Amino acid sequence: VDADSFGLSLDIADAVAATKDGGLCIVTSTGAAAAGARGEASQKAMLARLGTTVCSGCFAQNELGLRALLGRTAAAAANAGDAILPIYATYDAHGPVFRVAARIIRKRPGVLGKNTYNQARKLFFSAYCYFFKCGHCSHFTPIQAHELGTAHCIDCGHDGAGEIAGPMWTGQLH
Repeated sequence: VDADSFGLSLDIADAVAATKDGGLCIVTSTGAAAAGARGEASQKAMLARLGTTVCSGCFAQNELGLRALLGRTAAAAANAGDAILPIYATYDAHGPVFRVAARIIRKRPGVLGKNTYNQARKLFFSAYCYFFKCGHCSHFTPIQAHELGTAHCIDCGHDGAGEIAGPMWTGQLH
């Protein structure tokens, strides 16, 4: 299933549901407001459409946009009891265009089997989390939900102010 919309008006859950077991779900988002989150209005749109936030003034804004889009795809699959395996993620400045593809693995044994499903579910629970951006050195650290409010930088050791991005996909993009 190749779901492409202007901005992000489509329901990603519908695209995931329409994809057969073992099939590819490709989700495309055009427009910075949908995934790049540059500026306050864009960040509000991203929160409303993808259920996530990103750090302001971040050097990796485009990558975070891809991770947010892939994270929303993973969450839509997880809400249905299914899982994903990321295949690719790409960004093109012309538009801008954010595009991710993931293999859908259904809970019921199917094309890819139960072992693949269990591995994909385990991957989701380890990779769908948050990023903490250190207020001191700007290093990004992936953190789980239970670490919110107690995060510290693993690079410089700074405990204190920083920004949180997420929830989003923090694992491999392809």
